[in-house]
Amino acid sequence: MTASELAHRGLGVTAGLDAGLAREMAAHCEQLGYQSLWSNDEPAAPGLATLAEFAAATEKIQLGVGVLPLHRYQPAEIAGEVERLGIDPARRRLGIGSGALSPQIDSLQRETGVAASFVSASVGFTRLAAVAWKRWLRQR
Repeated sequence: MTASELAHRGLGVTAGLDAGLAREMAAHCEQLGYQSLWSNDEPAAPGLATLAEFAAATEKIQLGVGVLPLHRYQPAEIAGEVERLGIDPARRRLGIGSGALSPQIDSLQRETGVAASFVSASVGFTRLAAVAWKRWLRQR
């Protein structure tokens, strides 16, 4: 395999772009051979909404949002928005971050019933988030 075959070209942009601009840029990136297109997430500009605009104008480029902070979004809220927007799961990449850790641990503990006493830094938090996500998916 050559170096160019191993190269991965991606572009990350800010959330909240004008819908027409987001679609035009996404289509152009796909035409140029980019493998991925990413949006961040801002309090006033949801990254998933920008991702939906990218998806509407493309067919194969991988689409990612990074990072959805769990101090602003509950796991069920993220999953519901992903489902509502209908972004192809085969093309979608979600970056999930702890954000303000303490409130989210408390919230996930209430949602899952998992004791937070074992939580140490992000390892324990990741376990709680995974449990909440799996329980939410089973309820669907």
